Amino acid sequence: MIKRFSHNLVVLEKMLVAASLFLLLAFTLIQVIARNFFDTGFPALDIISRHLVLYIAFLGAALITEDQKH
Repeated sequence: MIKRFSHNLVVLEKMLVAASLFLLLAFTLIQVIARNFFDTGFPALDIISRHLVLYIAFLGAALITEDQKH
């Protein structure tokens, strides 16, 4: 039962990492388009992007230690 819970937790972490990476790429693309084509930007996207980089790094480290590849 504990192994199944651990496996489900790893699957959830992988989905969170993938979603965070997708959001990071989308926010960065939106910010670049807004700055270059519309001469404006979204200040909140820079802060969110910084936080997403940290979350991706932390979750990636957790996934690597789960596989004993650290």
